[in-house]
Amino acid sequence: MRTAKLLTAIDLRSLRENKKRAVGGVRGLTVLRQGGHLRYYIRYTSPTTGKNREYAVGNDIDIKTARTLGAKARELIDNGRDPIDERAAREAAAEAEKAEESAPTVRECALRWIEEKSEAWAERNPIRPKQTAQRFERHIFPVIGDMRIQGTSSPGPFLRGSTTKNL
Repeated sequence: MRTAKLLTAIDLRSLRENKKRAVGGVRGLTVLRQGGHLRYYIRYTSPTTGKNREYAVGNDIDIKTARTLGAKARELIDNGRDPIDERAAREAAAEAEKAEESAPTVRECALRWIEEKSEAWAERNPIRPKQTAQRFERHIFPVIGDMRIQGTSSPGPFLRGSTTKNL
């Protein structure tokens, strides 16, 4: 197997526009000058799908950092994991965490609901909005008030020993 010459920072300055060159030091690591920017890629065959792929290692970073990141990607590939799939999973997990943090709590939703309904309730019984809020404060909020709505897909342990008839 041929090994690529180790490129230096000086070599990168003289790199032609839209011309890919092997960086050397990491198998499959290439650099491309595009619009005045240096873009580093690692070319590989996906261990999961068998398809030829290119993983963007980084843009406008120094060559040493590119080799370090390329070596990490190559290690994933050698261990049977696809770096593109790994990045997608990381981004999906971060997105889900962000969405969960921004989801309203049971307390926030319940108070908003009580506020929306209180005018209609007050027409029939002026005490009902206050009573409903007190019941939530006494019975529901201590148990699940701080839970995020997105995280409550089933009743779980909250209705243990209860039946829907009791509700």
